[in-house]
Amino acid sequence: MRPADLGSGPGELAGTDLEVVDVLMRRVPTRRLVILGSPGSGKTMLMVRLLLAMVEQRSPGGAVPVLFTLASWNPAAQELNEWLVERLIQDYASLRGPAPASLSSMNRARALLEHRLILPILDGLDELPPTSRAVALDAINQALPPRQALVLSSRVDEYRQAQFPVAGVPVRLAGAAGIELQPLTATEMATYLRRDAGGENSMSAARWEPVLAQLSADAPVGQAMRTPLMLFLARTVYSPRPGEHSVSLPNPAELCDVDRLPTKAAIERHLFDAFIPAAYRCRPGTTCRWSPQFAEHVLVYLARHLQHTLLGTPDLAWWQLHQAVHRRAYQLLLAIATGFTA
Repeated sequence: MRPADLGSGPGELAGTDLEVVDVLMRRVPTRRLVILGSPGSGKTMLMVRLLLAMVEQRSPGGAVPVLFTLASWNPAAQELNEWLVERLIQDYASLRGPAPASLSSMNRARALLEHRLILPILDGLDELPPTSRAVALDAINQALPPRQALVLSSRVDEYRQAQFPVAGVPVRLAGAAGIELQPLTATEMATYLRRDAGGENSMSAARWEPVLAQLSADAPVGQAMRTPLMLFLARTVYSPRPGEHSVSLPNPAELCDVDRLPTKAAIERHLFDAFIPAAYRCRPGTTCRWSPQFAEHVLVYLARHLQHTLLGTPDLAWWQLHQAVHRRAYQLLLAIATGFTA
């Protein structure tokens, strides 16, 4: 890495879109990066796009970026490397096998970690319990040497609280630079909504004009639409898909009704409530396997399963779905299947 390529200050880390790859691989000498952002700002999607771009640019023999969701890690009970090995062999069965004889008796997953051939992309420090975040940062420092490249994402306030816990000494991720995802500008929001609705002069795009007029103001709709998540929800609810007609859809102008939706939070709740019916609406001339009502029922059921049975983790694995079924119902299904087999 040439010294001229390195960032000499915070301004050198600024950029847009996938320039984050250049920031990580060339501008930060330690190749350790913390990506911060508000809820819905697009941290996870940026991590996924970062991973894909790094895979494309990876040189032969270089470290392979792997995305790990931190929500399932308990840093007080399990060392980071042990958890990383566990996740690798669970997600990639071939890594359970033994490493070459020259690498003693360890499995392939552990051998890759030991030889720094895995670049950990750790998503969601904020998804850990508040009391575990500072412990997690310290555990990452202990497990990964300062020259080990890594990426970590978190919400801003939660990361700040992890660095300066109420009880305990301050802790920082050693050698890491940090970037924060900024809110969308009014121009970016307007361009996206017009383009997705069919283009500048289309009838569908014209329906957004009352909303676009308030994006740069301090109106509730302008405040709510500043994150990619809310913008995505709004276009799903109000913009037509191929084969649909905008006249059959709700009018986005209702987002400007301050009597019905007086605050930013009210608009966010409205968009969340309207998303599932919009996502599962049938296109003209097609048959839908799932009605919006049934889809919502199933998704609520699975969300409760994640919250209460799996202790709040966002990871839903198909081999754990049997835990979501009531025990007696599961036993009945198992007995029926056994009977048919016999």
